[in-house]
Parts: sequence; C-alpha cells; structure tokens
Amino acid sequence: MNVQNLYNYGNLFEAGATQINNYYGSQSSTDHPQLPAKLSRGQAETLFVSLKQKGFLGADATLDSWLQVMGCQMAQKWSPVNWIKTKETLRLLLTGIYAEELEHKAFKLKDLAEMTAHCFIDGKGNFMQLAKPKTENSIDTDYIEQLISDLKKSEGITD
Repeated sequence: MNVQNLYNYGNLFEAGATQINNYYGSQSSTDHPQLPAKLSRGQAETLFVSLKQKGFLGADATLDSWLQVMGCQMAQKWSPVNWIKTKETLRLLLTGIYAEELEHKAFKLKDLAEMTAHCFIDGKGNFMQLAKPKTENSIDTDYIEQLISDLKKSEGITD
C-alpha cells in the first residue's frame, strides 16, 4: 500500500465520519443523507440505468436522488431511493462498491448500514436496513456481482 492510498483512505474515512456526524448532529428536514463519494458521476449514472432497467429501483427513483445518495452531487430536490429488490442485494451492491474501505477499516459495515438506513426505502416506503450476509445466490445477486466486477474494471474502483 502506498502513501497516496493511505491518504485517500484517510480522506474517505473523514468524509464518511463527517457525513454521519452532520446527519445525526442536526436532523432537520433539509438534510440530504449520502454515502461517501466512491464512484465517478459517470459510473453512478451507468449503475443507475442498469439497476433501473433490471427492476432494482422503483419507477419513482430519480437520477438526481441516486447521485445524491452515491455522494456525487447535492440534489436540490431529494427523496430516498426506492430499492425494490431484497435487502441482501442492496448489501451486496454497497459492500462491493466499498469493499476496499471496509477491508482497510476506513469505516465499518455498521457505519455503512447507518448511512444506508437514511438513503433507501423499500416498496412500502419504509427505510431499509442492510441485511446480514446470506449464503444463497440468486439471479439478482449474480447480476449485482457482475455490476461490481464491471465497475472495478472501469476507472475509480480497485481491489
């Protein structure tokens, strides 16, 4: 691991901690929770289109809200992203995106779960909690794993 990677982990950890502190420190109706920025805007847009086409996101999910949640922008009009598929597939997607940070302890899965709980809602409008890992795979989990693999091949995400 080189010095630049350590610097990047430190910045990402600090940004994530700041977002958690800011959110929990002042929960007003104008707060827009978001995950630490990891993907480029282009990657986040591509991921949004793929997830929407495959039915992971609700019909009302907007690109602006998705970019907000993924840390790519501050949206003027924001609402939680409606995740239609299982909590397991959401956990798989997010742990895949943030695998390096979780592995190097930039933040813990618990921290990611706390941030996620305010960013995504289920089909009934309830805020989502990340699921515990399961050993069963499905067509949906296979698709998410392929998306993560594709993201890692593109710029910005590395093992």
